[in-house]
Amino acid sequence: MADICGECLKLDWNNKERWTSKDRYYCKELGKYVEPTDRSCRYYSYDRNHNKKDDGGFKPSGCSFSVIVRDILGYADDCELLSLLRSFRENVLKKDEQYLPILLEYDQVSPLISTSIQEDKNKQKFCLEFVQNFLAPFANIFKSGNIELAILYYKGMFNALKARFGFSDIEIDLNVPYEIETLGKGRIRTPKTSEC
Repeated sequence: MADICGECLKLDWNNKERWTSKDRYYCKELGKYVEPTDRSCRYYSYDRNHNKKDDGGFKPSGCSFSVIVRDILGYADDCELLSLLRSFRENVLKKDEQYLPILLEYDQVSPLISTSIQEDKNKQKFCLEFVQNFLAPFANIFKSGNIELAILYYKGMFNALKARFGFSDIEIDLNVPYEIETLGKGRIRTPKTSEC
């Protein structure tokens, strides 16, 4: 798996770009804002024990769609498939409160799926088939403007992932604390613990 900016010690998690809807943070080495999911540059520096970010009780985990498309298949983070999925999340799911359970479920189950995908011995074949059978058709439906069908297809696509990796029966906690801006990115919400 490629190193990403979000794991680099040179990313300033306290300096978020304010004039964009994207989650970009300042890279002290490059002198510009980057997305934490961007592939790292030659200045990448990582310390496994470094506490990179106090994220309000969030634990960055795994967006299963990014794992499939970017990490396993090697597409760019700003490829059309991931851009459309992010647009769907930001402009459809986050704009209507009735879709809150979809976002919360994604955050609670997607990290588990991401780990399972990465450990799957046939992950390359699985990911290629998932893109062909699910992600590409979803992208076409969403681009066509049929939002109702896109929502149904998205639910079915995620249910197929849950079933494939044995997570269909997980009970979703709809009462976890959240900020709408952070939802749907495959992050586990964990309670803050006080340090002794």
